[in-house]
Amino acid sequence: MADNQDTPPSDSAPRPPALTPATVRTPSPAAEPGISAESHDIIILHLIYGMLTGWIPVPIVDGLAADYLRRRMVYQLAAGHGEKLSSEQVHILTEERGSCLGCVGGCLFALISIPFRLVTLLARALQVLRIKRFVESAGRAYHTARLIEYALRTKKLHPAGAPAALRVRAAMDRVVATTNTTPVNKALLSILQGNKDMLRTAAAYFNRALRALPFRKRDADHVGDALQQAEAQTATSVGGIVWPLRSALDAIPPQHFTEMEAALDAELARDDKPL
Repeated sequence: MADNQDTPPSDSAPRPPALTPATVRTPSPAAEPGISAESHDIIILHLIYGMLTGWIPVPIVDGLAADYLRRRMVYQLAAGHGEKLSSEQVHILTEERGSCLGCVGGCLFALISIPFRLVTLLARALQVLRIKRFVESAGRAYHTARLIEYALRTKKLHPAGAPAALRVRAAMDRVVATTNTTPVNKALLSILQGNKDMLRTAAAYFNRALRALPFRKRDADHVGDALQQAEAQTATSVGGIVWPLRSALDAIPPQHFTEMEAALDAELARDDKPL
């Protein structure tokens, strides 16, 4: 009997329409050798969707949406490299670790506990802080996605199974923690600032689609279905953001990423050395 747990039902949907020629210009080769334009666009598209879901204030649902997008991205990257990952491997590679909810919650508590005349000033400060943390989180997500793609491209997840995925994930976390994400963060911030209307419109569709889910349907499969509906409705606006974001990221010197890949190689080689 075939193993039906390798890919969750919601991951079997067609690729989102924002990557079709109707909404995105003909892909050009990525600025740096190695990663294909197709793989790069998969990462960029899911990064944009991830940023959109990051603004959805729906408890539980926002986390499920982000997890769905991360898993789908890895499945699509793996398929592009002729790899078939188990659901366990994908979970290991995409599991989110750490949260800034405590900080945001503390800021909100302080906001409602102060005199009214200071609300506007602190609200602006909170918004600046939120955008900064938002961009930093997206920057780390992009670097992690690039390392996952590199691991797939160079067959570092062999032999198949959880041990290889755990080893690669631990090495990736160490590399990302020491990588300067500023060049990518600047590119992301420029796109956020230059495409506010498009992002606001797309975010509204995602917000409505996910908030409309009854509480009993707030699970991974239903959230995935809702996301796909929102993606279909926002294909044009999101497709219009893919191109400038790709251009901004391709403008980053290639050595930024090749050095990061070399760092992953070094971390994995260090793990292989006997104690």
